[in-house]
Amino acid sequence: MAVLIEAINLVIRADALERRYPGGIEALLENPPNPSICADRHLCRIGFIDAEELERFVDRLERCGLAVLVENRFVDAAVVDQVQGLAGDCDWLDFAGAAGRPVYCWLRGADPGAVMVPEDWEYETSLSRRFGRTTNDFSAATHRFLRTVDGVDIYEDSSTGEEVFFGRADR
Repeated sequence: MAVLIEAINLVIRADALERRYPGGIEALLENPPNPSICADRHLCRIGFIDAEELERFVDRLERCGLAVLVENRFVDAAVVDQVQGLAGDCDWLDFAGAAGRPVYCWLRGADPGAVMVPEDWEYETSLSRRFGRTTNDFSAATHRFLRTVDGVDIYEDSSTGEEVFFGRADR
């Protein structure tokens, strides 16, 4: 199985949670830092829009004894960005996605199978559906810049009123 990737994600190995997190994966699922949590047999995923919120949660996991990033290599958990993929070296996680389809990851060596998503997640209202990259029809006449969040420029499509997300490789 696989887990959904939207915005900035922390993907944690379930076996590491069982060994080091008080109460294991079940305790985290019952008391998550936000409602974007989902899990399969191997991984637990939590999405964040704000990098500082992610850092605070990583600190919490490290206080429990989980190792996140050691010498630019992910150990018990990995940061995975919807736009840029893995934020460091990781030999235990695979990542995939395509334009117009949700991005997901799974434990290397396991069958990705179905993608697990947060409890109330629906594709029609998701970041996966609204996520965009520069296309040939993008122009200042059809899109109005709104803001930048964590290196992602957000525009409004004037024909639909929907937000369109553009990741920039230079950030």
